[in-house]
Amino acid sequence: QEVVMVEDTTVNGQATIKLLEKCFETYTDKQSVTIYLDNATYHKSAEVKELIVSQDKIKLSLLPPYSPNLNLIERL
Repeated sequence: QEVVMVEDTTVNGQATIKLLEKCFETYTDKQSVTIYLDNATYHKSAEVKELIVSQDKIKLSLLPPYSPNLNLIERL
């Protein structure tokens, strides 16, 4: 388990893409990587979907709506 982090001035689709690209760079030795995200609209934007479809290594798994118990950031 490893934390991959990207700092940005705002959270949007472009920031999500930067994070996913950082994951591509970090996990070059892995066959597949699953990333769990909340249901924010920028996680489901057209740009993000296009990036995910264009590769086969990273899989996104969206948490169910209204499930703060599954979102670790909510515990902080």
